[in-house]
Amino acid sequence: AATGAIVWQRQIPAAYATSLAANAAHVSVGLARVPSPDVLAPLVTLLDVGSGAPLWSQPIAAPSPGNGATQRLAFDPHGNVIAACEVSTPARHSPCGVKLDAATGAEQWSQTVTGSGDDGFTAVGYYGGIVTDTAGNVTAGVPLRNTGSFIDYTLASLDGATGAERWRRSLDGTAVVVPEDVYGFEDLDQVNGIAAAGDGPVVVVG
Repeated sequence: AATGAIVWQRQIPAAYATSLAANAAHVSVGLARVPSPDVLAPLVTLLDVGSGAPLWSQPIAAPSPGNGATQRLAFDPHGNVIAACEVSTPARHSPCGVKLDAATGAEQWSQTVTGSGDDGFTAVGYYGGIVTDTAGNVTAGVPLRNTGSFIDYTLASLDGATGAERWRRSLDGTAVVVPEDVYGFEDLDQVNGIAAAGDGPVVVVG
């Protein structure tokens, strides 16, 4: 950090990086891998912070047929990796939170968060951010499509041990959706960033 000199550099084939998180020991890289032409799938790789050596790589299941990418990453207090992914099929876009074991990358839980929209397009699927508290609980900001209010600015809290949803808060703007706007993008209430300090209040912008 003192000089800006490159300490290490790591290339991961057949994928492109989409997100990044670091703690004192590790760097977690979120990727969209390309297992076959025109297909993207979420992937998380853990690297040693000092050397850049890969420690593990964990694919995250996406629907078939479907696509996905790892959009946001965070570490919990125990060094486990929380990955916020977007998975999609031709009919649906859904945000999915996944907890990966610090030592092995094994999946500990996976939780899909959807809105109440009744046309199959229940979530836009783009995470505005994720944070963890001292107990390892996860709060994510994501726009969800809901019946009657279209795409709402939403915070969802997930239990750190199980992934079960603890609570949800949605805010709907005042835009009026015109009839030809069938997906409600004129009323898109977007979470653009989220931050928290330990167990303090969660601050969100959008």
